[in-house]
Order: sequence, then structure tokens, then C-alpha cells
Amino acid sequence: MSEFAGKTVVVTGADGGIGAEITARFAAAGAWVYAAGVRPVEGAALAARLGTQVRYHELDVTQERDWIRVLGEVVAKHGRLDVLVNNAGYLKSGLNLETTSLEDWRRHFAVNADGAFLGGKHAILTMKGTGGGAIVNVSSAVAVRLHPQSPAYGVSKAALLAWTRVAAMHCGANKYRIRVNAVLPGPVDTEMMRSNVSSEAQFEALRTMLITKYPMDRIGEPRDIANAVLFLASDQASYVNGVGFAVDGGQSA
Repeated sequence: MSEFAGKTVVVTGADGGIGAEITARFAAAGAWVYAAGVRPVEGAALAARLGTQVRYHELDVTQERDWIRVLGEVVAKHGRLDVLVNNAGYLKSGLNLETTSLEDWRRHFAVNADGAFLGGKHAILTMKGTGGGAIVNVSSAVAVRLHPQSPAYGVSKAALLAWTRVAAMHCGANKYRIRVNAVLPGPVDTEMMRSNVSSEAQFEALRTMLITKYPMDRIGEPRDIANAVLFLASDQASYVNGVGFAVDGGQSA
């Protein structure tokens, strides 16, 4: 992945498990990485750990002004944006259709769908005049295998997958040389997944159930998702566009 040397990458949700791993992998590949998030303590610690290739910026993906500010700073510094990774996500666990409030529903869509729309829109406006680039959206396996738990999360991630396809078609029709793809993670050992349970014992029970239910003998790790993101952002995926790339250990088989 040395092809990322000197390229400019923005990763949202970089102050979480998957986002931090994606940020670290791009930085190790030589990219200038703008790690964006809403937890400045964690974000600053990440940037300090990874070195001068990484800069942390506070960015609320639901606020268009934040996108304009951060992408403006990227272009002012480097003259271009090569990769956007829409990784920021929101999950409020323990909800079903009857217990999901309208506020809960809207919050899931605000982060998981609206935030990616805003980032993608402004990334396209930026990239189209500088030779193109790649947008990778982190959706979810539940976007295609919906289940009754956390319906707002699943449906908002399905909207993100649909937006991925529409954006790829739009960029292709306008000859922008911008590819737009999505990664569909299955269960991954992250803070978000652990929010579904209240103890380590419950998490182990959940992990055991998932291992029994699906073909692989483990759940995913952040590096699994980061590997897929870097592939889709790279020239090795130059003919991959508008897809939902399942990284779920066979969950969707």
C-alpha cells in the first residue's frame, strides 16, 4: 500500500476502534491523514501516538459547516483530497420498533446517513476538480441482513449503502474519476459492539453465540475492516465501484 505515500486522507470517527485502526494503516502507508471525530482527548492521543503524518480535527459529521471547514483546511494545506472514509457511526443499543423514539430514529439517521451524505457531497465537490479520488463508506452487514434489534441503526446503514450506489452512478455519469464504495462489517470487537452488553461475561456469551452461528471461528477485529477500506481506496480496486463489500466472516453467505 505504498501508493498512499503523499496522498491526503480524511477519516471520520477516527477516535473509535475501527476508525483509529484505519487511520493508523493509512499513516503507516505514507498518507497525510486528517483524523476527525468528536472526542478530542482520544483523537489527540491517537495523533500523538501515530506521529506527524496524522492531525486530529474535531468534526461533527451532522454539521455541514464542520465539513466545509475541515475539507477547506485540507485543500489549503495539500491542494487536494484523495480519500474520504465515512466511518463515523452511531448506535443506541436495546431498542426495537416499539421502543425507538422519533428522536432516537432521527439521531441514527443524522450520523449514519446524513453525515455520510454531507461528507460525500463536499468530498465530490473537492475531488472533481483535482483529478478524482475514492470515497469509502463504512456501512454494516445489517444493511442487507436486517433484524429487529436496533432497527434505526440497520435502516440508516441501509440508506448509507443506497447512497453509495447513487453517488457512484453520479460520479460515473459526470466522468469525475471518483469511485464510491462501501464496506459492510459484520460483528467486530469494538466499543460500539460492547455497548450491547453490560459485562465481560455477557460479551463472551455474545461472542460465543456469533461464532457458533456463522462460518468463521472468530468475530471480526478492527484490522479486518481497515484492510478492506485500504483496498477499496487503492488503485488495486480501480475497477471496483458502487459495491457493498461484505467483511462479515460469512454472515451474509
